[in-house]
Formats: sequence, C-alpha cells, structure tokens
Amino acid sequence: MGCSDGAPRIAGDLTTEDWFTREELLKGNAASADDWQKAVNDFFKERVRKRYLNPIGNLQNGDGEGEGFAIVTIQCALIEFLAALRKGAIYEFHEPDNAKHEYNDSRKLFVDFLRNTPPFSESFSRKQAEEFYSSIRCGLLHEAQSKGGWRIRNVGLLPVDHDTKTLNRDSFHRIIETYIDKYVEEIKTSKDRQDAFIRKFNHICKTAQKAPRQAQ
Repeated sequence: MGCSDGAPRIAGDLTTEDWFTREELLKGNAASADDWQKAVNDFFKERVRKRYLNPIGNLQNGDGEGEGFAIVTIQCALIEFLAALRKGAIYEFHEPDNAKHEYNDSRKLFVDFLRNTPPFSESFSRKQAEEFYSSIRCGLLHEAQSKGGWRIRNVGLLPVDHDTKTLNRDSFHRIIETYIDKYVEEIKTSKDRQDAFIRKFNHICKTAQKAPRQAQ
C-alpha cells in the first residue's frame, strides 16, 4: 500500500486507490469490528493526526506569542470536518440540489454538533454554541481575530468559560481528542456512522483525484 502508483495521498502514505480497495471490504455487512477499527485508524486517525493534531501540538510548544489564534483556527476547521464526517455530509458552495447528504450551511452543522454531541454538548447550550460559532470560529477564519470580547488562553479551569468569555485552547483540545476516541469506538458498531464514513471518504478521494497534483 502507498503512493508508488502516483495516486493522491489522503492519509499519511495511503492513497485514494488504497481507500477504494478498503471500501470494497467495508461495504455491506461482512466487515467486522476489527476491520472497522483498522480502517478508522489507517484513514481517519492518520489523516487527522498528520493534518491537524500534529500541527496543533507543534504550536502548543511555541513561545506564547499568539499561537492560540492559530491553534483555535485549526481546531475550528477540524470540528467542522468531524461534524461533517459524523453525518457523511458533503459541503457544496451552491445551494444543495435537494441532495440528502449535501449542505452549505456551516453554521447549522457546526452549532448542532457542539450542542448535541458529547463531550462538546457538556460545554454548550444552543445560544452559547451560536456565539462560539460567530465570535470564535467566524472571527478567526474571516478576520484573524476573536470577537465579542472573547479571549484565547492556555490557563483556567474550564475549557470554555462563557461567563468570562475565555477559551482555554489546551483544555478545549482535550475535548476534541476525547471525542475522537469515542467516535472510533462508536463507529465499530454503528451502521449509520459506517455508512457516513464511507460516503465522506469516497468524496474526499474523488475530490483529491480531480485536484492538481501539487495541491495534494
């Protein structure tokens, strides 16, 4: 397995062709919990580790001169990916063509995920999730700043302190890691999660195959 054939890499050295080979094993009801454990480790965890978790870890070891903004920007992008992966949802810039698994409302996807999915739901009401989306996620991604009086720190008892409007970037990161661990366990027995996983990774691979090679 790997990129010797020139196929785009999507998770470490694993390629789109590696995924389509694995997909054949996972389709239907024949795949075991162990098959799913290996697939999630190989494709999901490796992709997330290389593209999100390792870069965040490097920034966490910085000199304390503003890394929090970059860390939380990456965390917000990762949260949206986790939310979409959970549903097998495909983002379309245009208005979705009534397709069941397409979306173009990132706000709803993001807020619903924070509000309804443990362990994030332990830190957010719907109103609080809406504010986080607007002041943190959109503020950082669109204007490179938190808004609404929110601050990003690496101290404090709570991951998200809504009273003081403080986000503890490191404690919040531990929530993300906890969710990833729970998701890996859940997908081994959940047909809905498995179908969503296949749908999302099929889209990732088809998109990667269309992209210019230097963009991979």
